[in-house]
Order: sequence, then C-alpha cells, then structure tokens
Amino acid sequence: RYGAPELAELLADERAVVAETGAGMLIGYTLATVSRGAATLGRLAVAPAGRRCGLGRALVSDVAHWAVEAGALTIGLCTQDDNAASRALYSACGLHEIDDRYALAIGDVGEGS
Repeated sequence: RYGAPELAELLADERAVVAETGAGMLIGYTLATVSRGAATLGRLAVAPAGRRCGLGRALVSDVAHWAVEAGALTIGLCTQDDNAASRALYSACGLHEIDDRYALAIGDVGEGS
C-alpha cells in the first residue's frame, strides 16, 4: 500500500529488511526504529507463501540483533487483539505482553529466536 515516495520517507528514519524467494518474489519485511535506547518493531509482514516456515521468527530475530547493535535496551511493538498468529509468533520469539503491548528486554535476545 506504500508507493515509492512513502517508502523513501519511511526509510529515512527506519530500518527495513526484506525477505524474498530465490526467484526474487518479496515474501516478508520489517520496519524498525531505535530512539533513546528503545527499539520499536513498527511493521512485520509475511506473505502467505512465507508463513509457517520460520520466516517470521527470523525477521523478529534480525530486528532484535540489530537493536542490540544500535544500543537499544528494549524492543516493543503493538498488534491487534484478534491477530492470534502474530501474538503466537511474538510469544514464541520471547516477547511478553505488558499493558497491551509486546516487549522484549535485550538480555532476552536469542533465547526465543
């Protein structure tokens, strides 16, 4: 739903990682930021063709390791209450729900990923 101008604006302030098939088809991406010692996973998307094979977990792990390198002490994100698949993924990656938000203390990086 983003065009080139919107993506360029996002990438000026965020880190993006894309996952693609061997044939070059985009099957997943993340957008994340770090500010004042806290990372935020703003977007994570995995196409149906990339689900249930560890791609979502790999993308979350990549953000977590990047956040450590960027000096973040925590990682946070929000997701919809009725998004059971995302909530299960984040829990499997070691994130914990705190006040309607998922969070990961950096000391936990690697334990769930």
